[in-house]
Amino acid sequence: MTIYVYIPIRSGSKGVKDKNIKLISGKRLFEWTIDFAINLTAKSNIIVSSNSEHYLSLAKPAGVKTLNRKESVSKDISTTEESMISDLLLKNIGIDFNEDDWLCLMQATSPIRLKVTAEKLLSKMNTQGVDSIIGINKQAGFHWKKISGSQYISPTYDLRSRPRRQQVLDEGNERLVENGSIYATRWKCFKKTGLRVSGSTVPLYMESIEGYEIDDEYDFEICEKILASL
Repeated sequence: MTIYVYIPIRSGSKGVKDKNIKLISGKRLFEWTIDFAINLTAKSNIIVSSNSEHYLSLAKPAGVKTLNRKESVSKDISTTEESMISDLLLKNIGIDFNEDDWLCLMQATSPIRLKVTAEKLLSKMNTQGVDSIIGINKQAGFHWKKISGSQYISPTYDLRSRPRRQQVLDEGNERLVENGSIYATRWKCFKKTGLRVSGSTVPLYMESIEGYEIDDEYDFEICEKILASL
């Protein structure tokens, strides 16, 4: 079993110019994800894909494999799956994937990942019967929903019996929120479906700080402080 990590770093970000290569806490944003991936596999099994030659030139010194992504799958409306299919299924990139190999998708815009998370991920990869793994944050907050056809909202819990946060967690009633940081699937599943996760999927519970995604300058400031403290 070999673990491969796919890191897409498209250029053309609208929110923050050149977001994926912007410096944060002493490293370029995408480098934090490479550093985490090295806890899982050899550098030669880490694949960085971009539609920018400049971005790829910055990634090559890390010793990772770089792929030129087609512009047709690098548009604002392009999905990550489209780039994965284009890069990994429709091209010959010189990798002989085996059915039970693992393919991990890691977004560069989620730079905060703890080393213990790598250990938990490796453990789940070695669990019999698991096809896919997805990074999850638990939320024990109190949720409301819109009332159809009106301006009002209503609670999804009983206002007369408001539960304590710990009670929600203890009873297993928390929300499981996909945090966008880590996805993993067996190669045979990706080859069949073209999806980042499919089949029998288990959660990879991550700390709340690992759920931060960078979309704007404020996110950069928050994540920089967290990374500097780790």
